[in-house]
Amino acid sequence: MTTLEAVLAGAGAASGLAGGLGGLYVLIVKPGKRIRQAADTIADFRDDWVGVEERPGVPGRPGVMVRLASIEEQLHANHGTSLRDAVNRTEASGRRIEDALAAHLLEHRIAASVNRSAGRVEGVEIFDPPHAELGGHEHDNLGG
Repeated sequence: MTTLEAVLAGAGAASGLAGGLGGLYVLIVKPGKRIRQAADTIADFRDDWVGVEERPGVPGRPGVMVRLASIEEQLHANHGTSLRDAVNRTEASGRRIEDALAAHLLEHRIAASVNRSAGRVEGVEIFDPPHAELGGHEHDNLGG
């Protein structure tokens, strides 16, 4: 074997080795990366589900069931601090406003009815306004 043949044989062996290593990379390393990514995703899901303990420099996170329990607590009245209590207060306030508006409108309907029976045109006071001495309508005073 001549020197040139030996060099070519060595180059062929090196190229075969490189091809073999490339093949191993494609068959083992690339799928291994995908498997590792899938394993990391599963581990992240597990950590989210069960929670993570606190460790130095990293705060802990409660799991899904603990978080759901704290949300469920907000759905039941507990004498003032839950979301349900806030909704109940808002609903009661809305009812009070509706009742006050209904009473106010009823008062005006009654006054309009009295005006019609006294010969006045509805919405226009022809003869002595009932609150002329007060300087206008009794509700004009925004402070009271």
